[in-house]
Amino acid sequence: MSQKSYLTKFNNTIEQLIDALLERYDYNAMLKKELSIAKEKFNLVRKTNPRKVIEGFLVFVYPYRAQIMENNSDFF
Repeated sequence: MSQKSYLTKFNNTIEQLIDALLERYDYNAMLKKELSIAKEKFNLVRKTNPRKVIEGFLVFVYPYRAQIMENNSDFF
C-alpha cells in the first residue's frame, strides 16, 4: 500500500472520529461548538498539508497512548 493510501486512511479515520463525537455529544451545545471548530480546523489542515495531521497526532496524542489504551478514568 502506498504512503498516500495510509495518509488518506488515517485522515479519514480522524474525520470519522470527529463526526462520531459530534453525533454522540449533540445535546451539549458548548462541546458541539468546540468539535465543529475542531472539524473545520482539521479540514483546513488536511487540505493544505495532510501530513501535518499525523505530525500533530504524534506530538499531542501518541504520548498518552498508555493511558488511552488502559481506559484510565483518572486520565480522562
